[in-house]
Amino acid sequence: MFNDPDIPEEDTEFSIKCKYCGKAGLYWEQEKGKWILIDSFDDKKHVCIKDLNKERQG
Repeated sequence: MFNDPDIPEEDTEFSIKCKYCGKAGLYWEQEKGKWILIDSFDDKKHVCIKDLNKERQG
C-alpha cells in the first residue's frame, strides 16, 4: 500500500477505526500532500460526524 514511517505498521491496512465516530475499515491515503482517511467500503474520503457538525456550525 504505502510506506510512511510516521504511521504505525498496523495502521497500513484496513484496520483503522475513526476515534470520533467509531467507523471501522478505514485506511490512510495521501491526497494533495495531506494524509486523509479513506473508507475501504467505497474508497472515498471518510466523512465523520465531527466534520459534519463543524460544517453546520460554520
